[in-house]
Amino acid sequence: MFRQADALVIRFQFVADHECRHGVKRLCTIVGIARFGFYYWRARAVGRRRPPKG
Repeated sequence: MFRQADALVIRFQFVADHECRHGVKRLCTIVGIARFGFYYWRARAVGRRRPPKG
């Protein structure tokens, strides 16, 4: 069973996967998340993918 946080990440990823076709505003409304939460998640996700400097 998924934890509540996992379900939220799945929703964010769904929006990221389909934003080119349907738009972030529309998808966030459909899946029931705030747009600012999606953009915050996406900004943090990009930061986690960067290789460490060194």
